[in-house]
Amino acid sequence: MDLTKMTIAICVLICFKIAAAVNLTGKGTVPNLREIIIGRCIEYQNGLVVQNDNMNLEELGSKNCTRIWEHFRDSFAYRHPCDVSMEDYDEFLEASKTTIPKNMATYWDGWDIYTIVTNYANKGQRSVTLETTLPGYLGNGISFCGSPENDGLGYEKCAAEGDCGFGKGALEAFWSKLSTYFGSEGEGNVKVFFNSNREHGSFQEYNSFFYHFEVLYLNSTRVNHMDIFVVTELNQTRGDTCESPSLIRLGELLDERHITHSCHEQPEAVMHVLCADEPDHADCQFKVRSGGTSALWFSSSQQTTYLYCCIYFLTLFTYWRLTHFP
Repeated sequence: MDLTKMTIAICVLICFKIAAAVNLTGKGTVPNLREIIIGRCIEYQNGLVVQNDNMNLEELGSKNCTRIWEHFRDSFAYRHPCDVSMEDYDEFLEASKTTIPKNMATYWDGWDIYTIVTNYANKGQRSVTLETTLPGYLGNGISFCGSPENDGLGYEKCAAEGDCGFGKGALEAFWSKLSTYFGSEGEGNVKVFFNSNREHGSFQEYNSFFYHFEVLYLNSTRVNHMDIFVVTELNQTRGDTCESPSLIRLGELLDERHITHSCHEQPEAVMHVLCADEPDHADCQFKVRSGGTSALWFSSSQQTTYLYCCIYFLTLFTYWRLTHFP
């Protein structure tokens, strides 16, 4: 072995030793990964996942599910779980990405809003999240990583969030890459959801997939406007408002990218979703408009305040009438 080959071999050995020293805390690769990916792909192609009339069925039909699986596997197989970057998923994304329907892209930031935004999206009927795109659906909710042994997949331990560093490793690099696609391909009027009680502020830049891989990839020639939804769960006190520093900062970033925006606290459409599970909650009293649609009415505490105000002004008016028109 000449000196050059020996040097390369030593470098590879050192790099692998360093990678192997990372403490992996995540679950191992899910069994039957190939069958899951191909099965999910076929399921998606046949319209069994997303119920949206705007989906391009011809585009979906052209996808080769077996080829998508092969690109997915090759992105991380036979590698240490942390030795995977965003670029390794280029071919997988190119093979699996689909057109995001106009005015349907919905972003979110922070796990404490995930359930709400998922319920709101309603499997793509109201809006499309990254997890309801074809590439996002394929990897959602499962663990996967590589190993230099056996069939190239690591079944004992994979990297959990943060084990390899932000945005790195088989799992985080996967979502990083897909987030850049979702950020750059959004079109028309888009939305983003935040939990008002998120620790350290609703919108965050540090270790935020939304900031690093979606906001910074938004294309002002495609995105016309972003609606910012600040949501407080029922039975919780409101936290951030549209005037909070973190959301003002988001507005500044959107201004820099020449994207108009508006902020909404407890938007009515989201309240309907929240109240579906607790229709008798004090904040879920709705009235019917003249046109037959419903609108959120005052909560019981707001009704009491409103009643007191009415009595107060009625008393003032009565006093004024008696003193000026005896």
